[in-house]
Amino acid sequence: MHIRMGTEVAAEPAFATQDDSSAEAGAGSSWSSWSSLGQKALLALPALILLERAWDRRWMTDDGFINLRVARMIVDGHGPVFNVGERVEVTTSTLWVWMLAVGDVLLPLRMEWVAVVLGIACAVGGVLGATLGAARLQRSLGVTGTLVPAGALILVVLSPMWDFSTSGLEGGLTFGWLGLCAYLLGRWADTPDTAATSGFNDGHDRADTSTLDSGGTDADGTPANGAYSIAAVTATTIPPALGILPAVVLGLGPLVRPDLVLVSAVLIVGVLAAQWTTSSWAGRLKFVAAALALPVGYEIFRMGYYGGTGARRMTALGHLTQRHNPTRRSARIDCGSATGSPRPS
Repeated sequence: MHIRMGTEVAAEPAFATQDDSSAEAGAGSSWSSWSSLGQKALLALPALILLERAWDRRWMTDDGFINLRVARMIVDGHGPVFNVGERVEVTTSTLWVWMLAVGDVLLPLRMEWVAVVLGIACAVGGVLGATLGAARLQRSLGVTGTLVPAGALILVVLSPMWDFSTSGLEGGLTFGWLGLCAYLLGRWADTPDTAATSGFNDGHDRADTSTLDSGGTDADGTPANGAYSIAAVTATTIPPALGILPAVVLGLGPLVRPDLVLVSAVLIVGVLAAQWTTSSWAGRLKFVAAALALPVGYEIFRMGYYGGTGARRMTALGHLTQRHNPTRRSARIDCGSATGSPRPS
């Protein structure tokens, strides 16, 4: 089975000839390397600005110490609770609390510093991921020239971004998850479709594309009379299937924050819609199952452990022990800004 374009198309060489390329290589190689380095530095600039500003404004809020106490309970073997023996869920972000617990085990730092380091790392990584994902998407659309991350620059000069990259809350993790999703989707959109040549497309059969139509080829090997094979057309129009690991990441929204279930839902539906015509029902179900496995699994755990559904949070500040009391000046000095204030002004 073959396809022929409606009108005859004059073939043009896709790349410069060897003579042309060799003549231009010496003059342009130096500038090309500097240009590439400058572009990478420009794309990394928003993340570097946020790194400096977030570190300067590092601090711990009152609610952040609730997360630290629950993480400490997990490390000590009492489970994700605030008080020993009381199965009450007191945190907003499930994933953040478990990250604090793992970080406390792996990192040689006090848990307050673990929260600061992880928060900044997630926030900076999220901004960098979103910037690189957007850049990759622009290049896949054929945009040339220097890319300026204007949107990211506007975001990282806002004071709330500096403050809530740390604070002990899940703000940094939220920025990180959104940025990671943006990068994965940008890479997915820029990935060439290998199914056109491999014959694999979630169970859909492909037509034989081993030969061109009867129009043959010209002397230089280009299709004659505008004739192209099915593979040449579909390889640029059919999006590849999104992998299992990216699907799992897209589904983590409700574990980062309960309200991010809306973001996860939009992303999952968008991916399904984009590859609907090229995937089978088995492929769609596999993608949805991968995206929902962790949120649904934790919801089942929550129902059994806490005896309820959905994240339920209580005001636990009055039950804070002296060890985790956020009004202690030592806690402010160790985790706040250099001046010792509990929150940057």
